[in-house]
Amino acid sequence: MRRPHGQTQALIQRVLGEDEHLDLTVVRTQVEETLASEDGGACCAVALSVMPNHGDPFEVRGEGVGLVD
Repeated sequence: MRRPHGQTQALIQRVLGEDEHLDLTVVRTQVEETLASEDGGACCAVALSVMPNHGDPFEVRGEGVGLVD
């Protein structure tokens, strides 16, 4: 059974406490997957622009050999 987002957020805040809880809002998602690169392999890069509940927005990037990686 899926819980509405608001109930999940309230549970997380209750468990972690107000000071330890970091609520992130995803502002932008960018996924780039190359199925055949120069070396014959596949690669994937993911970038998320997020806005924390306190502070300035920042970007999180990752890359690997596939979307799951």
